[in-house]
Amino acid sequence: MRCWKFPVTAGPSRTCALPSRARWLIPVSRPPIEKYREAAGKRDRTLLNFINAGYETMHLVMGYDGNKERKVCDAGFERANDIINRCATMCPEPACA
Repeated sequence: MRCWKFPVTAGPSRTCALPSRARWLIPVSRPPIEKYREAAGKRDRTLLNFINAGYETMHLVMGYDGNKERKVCDAGFERANDIINRCATMCPEPACA
């Protein structure tokens, strides 16, 4: 999946420059999941497990398979909360502020 970004002018107004007839978008690529898995694996095995479970639930099951069942969605958000909570326990207070 790609993320799209609108072009911005370099002039003094610095507003979005979308011509009325020629609407075009610049594709912006996202880092692959392997990059996150590698970084998490070097840092913390539990975090890696949470990322793998969250990726499988949120991206593969809900995204590609299109599963919209409430229990599956709740499980996906639970995995996301697990990742956030694990990062919060790994990060010292002053660095997180």
